[in-house]
Amino acid sequence: MAAAPQQQAAEEYVRVVARVRPLSVKEEGGDEHVALRCMEDGCSVEMLEGKDEKQAGRRFTFSRCLGPEVSQPEVFEESGIKDLLRSALKGYSATVFGYGQTGSGKTFTIVGDAAFRDAKTSGGAGLMRRSTDYLFGKMGKIENVAYSVECSYVEVYNEQVRDLLAGTKGKESMRAVRWDVQKGFFVSGLTTIQCNNSHDVGKVFRKGFSRTRVGTHDMNDRSNRSHCMLTLHIRGRQTNGTTREGKMTFVDLAGSERVKDSGSKGKMLRESGQINRSLFTLGKVISTLVDRKKKNNFVPYRDSKLTQLLMDSVGGKSLCLVVACLSPSSKHVFESNRTLQFAVRACKVKNQPVLLLNQQEKLIQELKKEVEKLRAQNRDLLDRLREIDIPETRHQSRGMGLPPSSAAAAGVTSSSLNVSPKRGQLHSEGDRKKGERKGE
Repeated sequence: MAAAPQQQAAEEYVRVVARVRPLSVKEEGGDEHVALRCMEDGCSVEMLEGKDEKQAGRRFTFSRCLGPEVSQPEVFEESGIKDLLRSALKGYSATVFGYGQTGSGKTFTIVGDAAFRDAKTSGGAGLMRRSTDYLFGKMGKIENVAYSVECSYVEVYNEQVRDLLAGTKGKESMRAVRWDVQKGFFVSGLTTIQCNNSHDVGKVFRKGFSRTRVGTHDMNDRSNRSHCMLTLHIRGRQTNGTTREGKMTFVDLAGSERVKDSGSKGKMLRESGQINRSLFTLGKVISTLVDRKKKNNFVPYRDSKLTQLLMDSVGGKSLCLVVACLSPSSKHVFESNRTLQFAVRACKVKNQPVLLLNQQEKLIQELKKEVEKLRAQNRDLLDRLREIDIPETRHQSRGMGLPPSSAAAAGVTSSSLNVSPKRGQLHSEGDRKKGERKGE
């Protein structure tokens, strides 16, 4: 299949939104207190404490800063994700992911509470459910475009990519990550399921979500042990035959962990090492992209399965929204500061969104119309030949005997032809003169 033509849009910086969760009941009951806050301007975070005087009082500025009082519906409205969703419907690729330490609220922000329900969206629903409701609502209002949506769901666990929609729980199908010049990195043999509405997406999500790796430690009762990616593949076919293939990916990253805080042991300790290693690689990729001194250096996308799959999202051809999730607790000042440093660097990453237009179907339709038109002209020409009683084989072999309209179009006129009534043959003027010279 021929590569789809591409239309390149203007450069876009990665959009970063900071979200500060409230103190947990456990934190409030202990000796912990608020160590960072959102400023009144709605765009800045201030560190109230730090490991030294320079860190304390420092402010970080982003596209938006959402405090503990901001509800889930308000996060959806103020984060800017609607711009990404509209772009996906137009044929662009877009990604949203939450970043932060374990227990900072990433899964709650992206997925929401445990009730990703069939019923009407609950107050605790996250960006994923609200986005699917918004997308299908928009599709029904756009004229002259027929949309279809397919859903895929994978996790990266201990540097292995698992298809959460194939196999059974605990025995999910392993998938290889391959490279293609046109596609970039992609998951080979990925299962996709047709979804006709938000309810269908919810069913697919619950099926995959029930198979994700989770664990419990001192910092989080339900800690993700893998990075999960749910992708909506959106195909919009216009009435003129053009097909646009957009994509919206929701990434629920596992959180970074400090072993002395999480108390991880055995299997969970090994999982923590893999999680921290992949997140470190993601930070290294971003640092390389934004560091001018390292501009010509190799960007280490290949060093991790996570960064391979996020290559288009970070410094590539997609639009991207990062939600930096923060704990306000004084106990987690170190990790909160690291998250803020990561978010500041991510703000400086430039992406080059590309619109993919699949015009193969349009070309096929145009060629079919042209063939039918030529067939109609050929039938008309044969009818005219029969009317003047000229054998078809003769005009085909000699290129003569065309009907008046076709002869005129070909530059053949009665003055340049000599008809011999006796022999019933057609001669050109040049043949007639040649015969006269031979007779002399």
